[in-house]
Amino acid sequence: MTLRPLGVGSQILAHGDIVAGFYGEVTGIITADELRALAGVTQGTAMQTGDITWLKFSSNYKTLYIAKQPIQHSISWDYLHERDLVFGKMIEIGNYVYLLRLMQGANISPANTSGGYNNEWDNLIVKSHTTGEWGLYSDADLNVNPIRTIVQEVSSQSTEQRIMRGYTISHFGRGGSSDSFNYVAWRPVLELLYEK
Repeated sequence: MTLRPLGVGSQILAHGDIVAGFYGEVTGIITADELRALAGVTQGTAMQTGDITWLKFSSNYKTLYIAKQPIQHSISWDYLHERDLVFGKMIEIGNYVYLLRLMQGANISPANTSGGYNNEWDNLIVKSHTTGEWGLYSDADLNVNPIRTIVQEVSSQSTEQRIMRGYTISHFGRGGSSDSFNYVAWRPVLELLYEK
């Protein structure tokens, strides 16, 4: 049996378990400018340029690095989808191969509610919030108000709409797939695939 790689950062869970757990913060993986260049992202306005602070999670036996704060606003779901960044694009950083993608913000797609703790936003980000189970981060720490994070799912109300999470930590919103307003942001996820 091959053990799954745990990647850079702590190898010991501080909260939760391998279904939904938190290892801690990780820096030094890649800068926001380097990630934008690697992903081919030029639309929007940079919210970060230097080293990204990642929140390292275990999610359903996978190791995920989720940007603590969004790195780009005024960017659309359509634009990210054209670059294979919604459901995943394989990239190499250092000794690891990752799937660079968006977070899941609902338990099904199309969706009209988040479905509770059956998605990454609720299972990881909400639990990490000061009002959540692990009680670690404020709205300001995560930059969720007034910023909305683009997630993977389509809205059940219209095929032209996509789900967005944020504004308040548990808010479940929607917007046009081509919307690129200054409160619509890209919060990248690195899903660890394997070590080279």
